[in-house]
Amino acid sequence: MRMIIFFDLPMTNANERKTYATFRKRLTQEGFVMMQQSVYTKLVLNSTNEKSTHDRIKKIIPENGIVQLLTVTENQFASMEYLAGKYDELSIQNTDRTVIL
Repeated sequence: MRMIIFFDLPMTNANERKTYATFRKRLTQEGFVMMQQSVYTKLVLNSTNEKSTHDRIKKIIPENGIVQLLTVTENQFASMEYLAGKYDELSIQNTDRTVIL
């Protein structure tokens, strides 16, 4: 399964920019990888792992802005169609169960 986080956070002053940077840093510490600006994804192996990650993310979301979370299967994620832009060869976009760190 893949967890996809979409977020739109205000960055009008220095404090809000710091909050934005801290949130992004915490996402990467949780194992999320940027798909595109303000969209991050993480591979989770099962529903228990998804639930625990979901609970940890709920604890770090900023007070202001919008943060959305979507969980999809690997087949759904792999069938994503690129309407514009170019496929990033560095990202993992398949249904293989092997994760190389």
